Amino acid sequence: MRLKNTILDQDKRLGDYLVNRNIISSEQAKTIADKALETNSKFGETAINLGMVDDIDILNALSEQQDLPFVDLKTFNIERTAL
Repeated sequence: MRLKNTILDQDKRLGDYLVNRNIISSEQAKTIADKALETNSKFGETAINLGMVDDIDILNALSEQQDLPFVDLKTFNIERTAL
């Protein structure tokens, strides 16, 4: 039960982050949370599957939650000599 509460708390924080940044509405956050609970899946995964956010929105939110930098490698050029 403690693990489930931890997961629900993480989902709430992710939902709050997305709402506070006007990425989704409070109603959308509730819809996502309900569907995630119903399907036993993660909030971010459910939000993407429902088409309410894209993967970059979730990755930015998670990186901020974990206090880790996020670099979108699709837009970052790596010098060939580094490979």
